[in-house]
Amino acid sequence: MAQQKKAMRCPAGIMTVGGRFKLQIWYHLLNGTKRFGELQRLIPQASRQMLTLQLRDLEQLGMLQRRVYDQVPQRLNIR
Repeated sequence: MAQQKKAMRCPAGIMTVGGRFKLQIWYHLLNGTKRFGELQRLIPQASRQMLTLQLRDLEQLGMLQRRVYDQVPQRLNIR
């Protein structure tokens, strides 16, 4: 039998948040926009995969908005 996830409920019944790191992520995002690497440093106990899953869940719930930037690494041409 599958075990159900425990969820924390808002007293007002507005949202349900389950997951170990979602509240920590949300707390750090209250101070402003953070990049993925910054969140990894702020929550070192969360693995990269877990942090990704938790962020995707928060995005799906509509609690945060993800912005993707075109990433072109700067190259140094030394000859």
